[in-house]
Amino acid sequence: MGNIKLISKETIKDVNLDFDRYIFEAKGLLSTKDISIVIDFKNKEIAGDIVAYGGWHDLELPECLTYLKLLDKEDIIRDFDSILKKEEK
Repeated sequence: MGNIKLISKETIKDVNLDFDRYIFEAKGLLSTKDISIVIDFKNKEIAGDIVAYGGWHDLELPECLTYLKLLDKEDIIRDFDSILKKEEK
């Protein structure tokens, strides 16, 4: 995957929204990929997308989990273990 680092993180809370978003950057020799992973606390879902090679693509759940496993404990905004357990079923 190359050199991957967490670029930013944020919480979005509104009447209709409640999610944390983690933005990663993966740098390779010839390309840079921007990855966004969203943990939706309202709908209890994890989703992600990637911008790479001039295109924007959705990530499958296993790919999202791969990036989330790179987070250090202090990088995690809110505990999402219950959502992980739901998604693994």
